[in-house]
Amino acid sequence: MSQDNSGPTEEAWLVALSALVIPPEVGAGEGADGVEDYLRKLLFRPRGQLLGLLVAQLRSALGETGAGDFPNRPTVEREQILRQLIEQADAPLRRAWSMFIEFCVEAWLCDPARGGNRQGQGWQRVGMSGPGRAP
Repeated sequence: MSQDNSGPTEEAWLVALSALVIPPEVGAGEGADGVEDYLRKLLFRPRGQLLGLLVAQLRSALGETGAGDFPNRPTVEREQILRQLIEQADAPLRRAWSMFIEFCVEAWLCDPARGGNRQGQGWQRVGMSGPGRAP
């Protein structure tokens, strides 16, 4: 990801947005579940180009609302800003947000061998003991 010297890095945007989709478990901290790591790795694969475009589209729309420092704001404020933006957004921006959510869920529930879902934490949080296995 490239860095924009006029504000938070693209990586900061990726982390800030993904933490709103899959909130870190209390006390675990951002990144503890492997979602951000998976998304970062995905950016360097062919499908990741789409993820990069989605983040750029969301970043641009949020910047237009005056929230160019979105990643640096408290979580509650980020939730409010994003919710208001999506409620008022046109169909392409709502679709971009929906697709970003899909990437985050994929990262959270994929097999840990693929780079996300660190130590099966996503599975544990939804009551599964492993891929396709109930507790």
